[in-house]
Amino acid sequence: MSNTLPASAHVTTQQIIGWAIFNIISIPVLYRRPERSEKLMIGMNIMSFAALLGIMIWSLSHAHGAGDLIHQPSQLQTSDSLGFGIMQGITTVVGTLSIALSRSPFVYPYLKYVSDLDSASQMDFSRFARKPSDQVFGQWFTFIIIGSIMPLFGCLTSSATQAIYGEALWNPPTILAMWLQRDYSSTSRAAAVFAGIGLVSSQLALNVVDNGKSSPSQSVKGFSNYPVGYSVGMDLSGLLPKYINIRRGCYVGLILGMALCPWELLASATTFVSVISSFSIFMAPFCGIHISDYWFIRQRRLKLSDLYHARPEGIYFYTMGFNWRGVLPWLVGWVPLLPGFMHSINPAIKVSVGADHLYALGFPYGLLSSMAIHTLVNKCFPPPGIGEIDRDDTYGTFTVEEAAKLGVNKDSTEEDSDRSLRRESREVVETKV
Repeated sequence: MSNTLPASAHVTTQQIIGWAIFNIISIPVLYRRPERSEKLMIGMNIMSFAALLGIMIWSLSHAHGAGDLIHQPSQLQTSDSLGFGIMQGITTVVGTLSIALSRSPFVYPYLKYVSDLDSASQMDFSRFARKPSDQVFGQWFTFIIIGSIMPLFGCLTSSATQAIYGEALWNPPTILAMWLQRDYSSTSRAAAVFAGIGLVSSQLALNVVDNGKSSPSQSVKGFSNYPVGYSVGMDLSGLLPKYINIRRGCYVGLILGMALCPWELLASATTFVSVISSFSIFMAPFCGIHISDYWFIRQRRLKLSDLYHARPEGIYFYTMGFNWRGVLPWLVGWVPLLPGFMHSINPAIKVSVGADHLYALGFPYGLLSSMAIHTLVNKCFPPPGIGEIDRDDTYGTFTVEEAAKLGVNKDSTEEDSDRSLRRESREVVETKV
């Protein structure tokens, strides 16, 4: 198929057709309710894993090994440059998960097998859990085991493709395209089709359960990921529960994603990748603030009934609905990193070596500094309601043993305000479903 679009479009005819087909396939997948998508997600993960494993095995077989690239020595000769290079790598990897970490890692809490490698908001999905411990296995298995295996697949495949084609190919769709360019036989076409199905299933799973954040390496065509999926649907249904449920919110996200023309985001891919990998410097302070507030300031004691209303008498209303205590820690966590961030986007901007090194420490710096400052500010200016919890188990959160340990009453009749809160919460849930 020939390309009929000009270069200024930043997209080819083949890509735009593939993108349109992908959107059409997404419609029935998004129709499925989150709590009923467990088996579908497992199937998609299995297909995508099989496709990536097959691509790696083919590459290693045709290169008769991993190639020379993986054996090349590091260009970082000094211990100083090596150490900061490692930290820069950690910050870059964490950047792809920073939204998830700032909102808690997503793994279907009731899914004890394999979850999508990327993450969305745990708060969106943890309400489907049968018990709190259901999420533990999925998190450590996904981030530690799968999160280590898949990058290894990428390194081995890239090194092998350099031996085969003379250049390191890191993007799986590019490898499939190279198969067809070099050998357009029935064998190559069949292999590309089956591998492509696995990659498309991976992208579908990512779009359905993720926030819509993407990088070119995650996209089947380089631009297929955008704001769509359960997370967008849940956020929109939370904003307008009377008019939008999760399913409608998903379709609103799909329409908005199409209107964004995502290929324009990749017109300058290098800048886009740099910005995506730098998310962590802005999100790390949120993680530090969350840890400080929950563990050190409130010591894991929350008044649940006040979390679900915006009335001034609630302890989380703060000052006219604004908690000024979180502003300074957040700014301290990322403002000093701006010089290094700007240099990473545009190397022509000259900054000091110290600024570069601080940027390499972006995530741990943002996490620890915001945590320390937030703890200090809240110790000096304590927010209202520290240590308060509900007198009654308004939402049926605790078992009898847990309630007795916390001093929460499960047997008494709730006050009118508590009953009203419970009724309002039930109405919102019914509207979402």
